[in-house]
Amino acid sequence: MKMETPKMDVVRFNESDVIVASGLWTATVFNAGNAKEDIGLQVVDPNNKSTTFSYTQLANTEDANLLENKWFYKEEKSTNLLALVDDDRPEGAGALSAFDGTYTSTNGSHYYWAQ
Repeated sequence: MKMETPKMDVVRFNESDVIVASGLWTATVFNAGNAKEDIGLQVVDPNNKSTTFSYTQLANTEDANLLENKWFYKEEKSTNLLALVDDDRPEGAGALSAFDGTYTSTNGSHYYWAQ
């Protein structure tokens, strides 16, 4: 009896493809990088609960760990939420506008560029 190699389908994805599966977090960063105190963040958890944070809420949080532990990865660059908020302060450089957009995460901490 001769054993045969099982047939397999191959699916190739591009870097820009968005894959949606249950259990994903989604975060949208808006108004980043303009040093105008108007950055915002909308987070949707896997149960579809949506929470939106304003600049004031993010800047006044007493839990700096929360901001430091939220990372955003886009292409070859990364930053955390604390740096995004600091960049939006009046004395900030206002240089992180490239991080505007939508990200997905499997753990709610590390978000990868989706669009």
